[in-house]
Amino acid sequence: MKNKKYILAFLLVLIISVSVYFYNNAVANSKKQSNSLLAVPERTAAFIVCDDVASLKYKIDSLAYINQIEESSIFKDFKAQLFLLDSFQNKFNSSFSFNKVIFSLNNSGSSKLGFLLILKLNQPISFKKLSKLLKTAFENGQEYKYQEEKIFTVKKGEQKFNFSVYNNLLLFSEHAPLIEESINNLKKQKQKTNTTEFQKLLKTSSKNDLNIFVDYNSIKDLKAILFNSEFLSSNQNVLKNVMWSNTGVDFNKNNIDFKSTYSYKYGDLSNIDFVAKSKAVEFSLDNFLPNNTAYFQAIKSKGNRVFQSNDIAYKYFSPWLAEEIAFFSIETFDEDYLKRSGLVLKAKNIDTAKVNLYLLNKEMKPVEHFEGMAIYKMNVDVLSQIFKSQLFLFNKPYFSFIGNNVVFANDITILKTCFQKFKSNNFLKTDLVFQNFIKNPTAPSNSITYLNPQRWSPTINFIFNKNIVVNNFGKSKIETFVTDSSVYSIGKISFNKENIQKTAKIWELNLDTISNFKVQIVINADNKRKEIITQDERGNIYLINQSGEILFKKRIKEKIFGDVYQIDYFKSGKLQYVFNTSKYIYVMDRNGKIVSGFPFKLPSESSNSILVVNYDNEKTYRYFIACKNGNIYGYEANGKPLKLWSPLGSFGQIKNKIKHSSFRGKDFIYFNNEIGNFYAVNRKGEPRFEPIQFGSNFSSPFEKTSKGFINLGEGYIYKVDTKGKTITKIVGDTNYINFANFAEKEAFAIASKNEFRVAKSKWNLLGKRAIKDQIKGITKEKIQNKTWFLIQAKKSVYLINELGEIHPDFPMLSNAAARIEKFINTKNEILLLNEGVKLKAVELVIPE
Repeated sequence: MKNKKYILAFLLVLIISVSVYFYNNAVANSKKQSNSLLAVPERTAAFIVCDDVASLKYKIDSLAYINQIEESSIFKDFKAQLFLLDSFQNKFNSSFSFNKVIFSLNNSGSSKLGFLLILKLNQPISFKKLSKLLKTAFENGQEYKYQEEKIFTVKKGEQKFNFSVYNNLLLFSEHAPLIEESINNLKKQKQKTNTTEFQKLLKTSSKNDLNIFVDYNSIKDLKAILFNSEFLSSNQNVLKNVMWSNTGVDFNKNNIDFKSTYSYKYGDLSNIDFVAKSKAVEFSLDNFLPNNTAYFQAIKSKGNRVFQSNDIAYKYFSPWLAEEIAFFSIETFDEDYLKRSGLVLKAKNIDTAKVNLYLLNKEMKPVEHFEGMAIYKMNVDVLSQIFKSQLFLFNKPYFSFIGNNVVFANDITILKTCFQKFKSNNFLKTDLVFQNFIKNPTAPSNSITYLNPQRWSPTINFIFNKNIVVNNFGKSKIETFVTDSSVYSIGKISFNKENIQKTAKIWELNLDTISNFKVQIVINADNKRKEIITQDERGNIYLINQSGEILFKKRIKEKIFGDVYQIDYFKSGKLQYVFNTSKYIYVMDRNGKIVSGFPFKLPSESSNSILVVNYDNEKTYRYFIACKNGNIYGYEANGKPLKLWSPLGSFGQIKNKIKHSSFRGKDFIYFNNEIGNFYAVNRKGEPRFEPIQFGSNFSSPFEKTSKGFINLGEGYIYKVDTKGKTITKIVGDTNYINFANFAEKEAFAIASKNEFRVAKSKWNLLGKRAIKDQIKGITKEKIQNKTWFLIQAKKSVYLINELGEIHPDFPMLSNAAARIEKFINTKNEILLLNEGVKLKAVELVIPE
């Protein structure tokens, strides 16, 4: 069975799941009867049958996961019907009883989905009695005739609802034409379900809580409405050989079981990707697929006649291809599932695979290396012709040899992820959600399909262009096998889900107005706990404790310019705050009181944030600040000018922060001006080496390395040692100006306006990611022994790893630079960010 059919079946099962609740509230007890299928309109593409509503109602009342089903937003249309019928049911429920229900999904025109409810009454009711009940329940209503049969229409607000009876059937719909079509079928005894294929399917269907029937010849009528997807439009061959399908659904204590049967045209199995009645797959790739695999379909490969006959290039694969292949998709957070997918071919002999792929490609020169793994690119377009999938298309993909497997992918990141997981033994087999997947096979299968909705929800959204919320479900399992004319799928949706922690808000508070200030972390000298200093656009300075409580609020005339330092100004064990605005330097105590003698006015407006140095940790504090007049000024802690720094210059405009580091006991105060000149001086202001004229735009200050200093300027990495010797290396084009050093991997995190990269050189990328916002800065973060990069954009903040993978809980809105800090005594780091007037503390949970 094709991948697409599995996904369709899965979603239809979910639809059924919530539809059950509709039946629970909309129908009453009755006996089973047999001929209501006649009432299914000819244009119906799918309908749901419940034979025993009374039993089902009793069964689902105790289901622990019923709320999880109801909360799924895919069912909002069904919920609307639920609440509508609830209101009607309360008005005339006791006047008649029924048991069998058919819920029909129809195209009602103008790209709208119409629902028709067919109730099989235990005792027939006359139209006269029905109309009397309706007139009692509703103030206004009217009736009209269709082929001598009466239809009663009532209004509730702006909506119209239509009822009719025919023999022992009660028909209800918001769309009168659907009732008319149903009556037409009943009068002419024209049964949509009277085809040979359907009757055979009906005979094989067993007693289930619910059954869903799909007519694939009519599905095109509902395709655009249900799924609104260009994907389906471009993949018509998915459905062309399927006649009917039936999915039987049973609701159990912790899971929903379903069995699907698909009827095919006789003599045409060309779309089936596996061999009829052949040996079942002996699945082993769970010990290779990454543990964050969201979907896979493993298919029997050895002796598969489809592979043998499809392409002459198969001869390059057959000598080394082992028992199975697998299409797979790794967890995706940004909906681009095609870039998160791959194909793994298990090899009997990896050396034979290398030789044959070399012969197929004519040459095999690596396009990139990653941690010792060579990455190649296919030169010929044969892979998708041989190994076909309706979800994934690999034309001229990248590929690598990992263990005894050949892995293909459209995006190099997938190969890197597989390699990292392989080296660390983080396989799907070790994943808690997956552990019980293969334990109890229910049928011999030529194909095994696994879907974890918790990891694949964005992918489903991408395919169907719907806001589908399936994160409440644990896992889905589907096994398939084929006979001469039918394909059978046996599956399960489990609600014993893995307890996956999510990033959660710890607290939030409202400031007086919006803040564009990066929060500063300070220490409470009395209890050594961390606290926050921030400022809003009105000039209010806030001191906030770990619980999000405001300890003081102090308004000053200007905005704080950059960092806030703490010093023991009085050398009493207490700590004060030092910061600057454009015109002043302030020293403030933790109660918001300005220290005597401050603020003192700067000789010229500042062009950057103050640097505070505590020489030799002796509480001998010095302040250094650059001003717009091109000079740098130095002050003692009390504001007295330093003799050699009053001023020092001229250096031109210095907008990036002045920084201080020590190398082998020697102090370096270093900075760059806006035209790209780099300077380093000692504590007396004497040059450590001659100024270096890089002539480049540096958007951030130089960073310290073990041997000197490093920065990115317009696509070039510039390194400077402590003697002033420079090295230049190109890592990107001139649009790349944002930078963070990644020395552990001898790489660099860089960003242009809209793209983030981790690169060793311009031609050697570890990972990359384009985002839909303007990048303003990069901060490297070590979180739970993993390296992440906090990307500050104009309106949002992202957390991205070295492969370019976005943390699942990002992006988050943020109008100021965010900060990650071990701020509260919790297991995880805390993200502090501003969203409008709100300051938020969010506990980060890092995925595997």
